[in-house]
Amino acid sequence: MFRARFGDTYRQYAAVRLGDPCAGEVVAVAVWESIERAWDGLLRDPSPVPGAWALLTGAVRACPTRPSSALDRLPCQAADTFLLRHCVGLDADQAAQTMGIESAAFESLYRTVVPHPGTGNPTGISIR
Repeated sequence: MFRARFGDTYRQYAAVRLGDPCAGEVVAVAVWESIERAWDGLLRDPSPVPGAWALLTGAVRACPTRPSSALDRLPCQAADTFLLRHCVGLDADQAAQTMGIESAAFESLYRTVVPHPGTGNPTGISIR
């Protein structure tokens, strides 16, 4: 159930962040194996979602082939909000659920990247 809910998003996030769908798939598969091994520990938390997300983002950031981008200048979670909204295509609630944070926390992080949603991309950040 957990993998069915987040599997595609994890793969898409890794592919976008790594700039390569094949590398994203490899990292996502490895992360799901890590999640399976850590599952009992993840269930000790109120929700396994933040811990699983941390495993994914940590694996992606540690990937030696990850290209650098303007997003690297941002706090990690803020960069993730931008990626999930603009590159993976999730709405704010879906993205917050994926990261395992409250919607208000997501919006706050997102506004550090895009201070005035609905006005395009005033920060000029491009990950390509």
